[in-house]
Amino acid sequence: MLLLEIMSSATFFGNIKKTNCEYVKEGQCSFFFLKKEAKNKLPIATDCRITDCKDIPGHCHLELSNVTCTFCPVWRNSKLTDPTILSADEDTKQLQEE
Repeated sequence: MLLLEIMSSATFFGNIKKTNCEYVKEGQCSFFFLKKEAKNKLPIATDCRITDCKDIPGHCHLELSNVTCTFCPVWRNSKLTDPTILSADEDTKQLQEE
């Protein structure tokens, strides 16, 4: 029952964040972009589908869901203003730290 309650809260608050986020574009997060090899290490990293994306060629973005948005550090820390590119190893390390 506790797990159900936690997942329900994560989905609810994630949906609020996802709805109000300026970086949500075509089901992907335009704030974080990843190097191409991140697809092999992170199951939520997918090829860019964002129309007119101006990031470096051959990059990936995080695939969004309500749960993904729940743990987004951009929402908690408004000091982050520039998009961030990470290597696959840094991506894995950063996700493990959070």
